[in-house]
Amino acid sequence: TQSTWVSDRRCAVYQSYEDAINKYKMGKDASKLSQDKKRIDMDHKKLTKELDDLVATLKEIDADASNKVNKLQAFDNKYKDVIGSDIQAAEKVISGKMSKQVYIDTDAKSSQRKQELAADADNIVKSF
Repeated sequence: TQSTWVSDRRCAVYQSYEDAINKYKMGKDASKLSQDKKRIDMDHKKLTKELDDLVATLKEIDADASNKVNKLQAFDNKYKDVIGSDIQAAEKVISGKMSKQVYIDTDAKSSQRKQELAADADNIVKSF
């Protein structure tokens, strides 16, 4: 379905965020991180618009499917918030405003939260 396809593309966008964070941690190039984040944010915004359009169409055809896509968007908002926190934590550890151990602990909690959100979203996608 179209919602599954858009959801798969969104997963690729999330991976792009992860890649940008990892490149930043290795290269410590804040301007590159900013450029990458802007590009990825534009991709994410485009996909969100596609899902918004899909919800509008589905409301008239299939209310249940529309509700499921809305739930996916709610998980997406939460996931994107976690990624935003990941970026801030990476910036803090690179700038010396956060200890490496605190960063490691924060990153572990973040990874767990992202896994939980991804699993919940996958369950919704499988229900289509």
